[in-house]
Amino acid sequence: MVAYNKVDVPDSGDYYEDIRDALLGQGVAAADVLAVSAATGQGVTPLVRRLHALLDELPAQARPHVAAALCAAGGCLSALSAPLLTC
Repeated sequence: MVAYNKVDVPDSGDYYEDIRDALLGQGVAAADVLAVSAATGQGVTPLVRRLHALLDELPAQARPHVAAALCAAGGCLSALSAPLLTC
């Protein structure tokens, strides 16, 4: 999954379609290329929903490892994806 951030910034957001097309051309699924803006919140809900769907696809034994990696990176999603992840 690719989250293209800062789509609210003209110099960054202007290139989203080009980047998306390049990723799609390399076989990345359209559902896995998301435009987001942390500043405005644009695209954050679809990003969290897609991430949750991907986590649901993981085997149960992999989930603790993913939770540890997310928490170590400061991206704990326990409140959003409970009971899958806890930090």
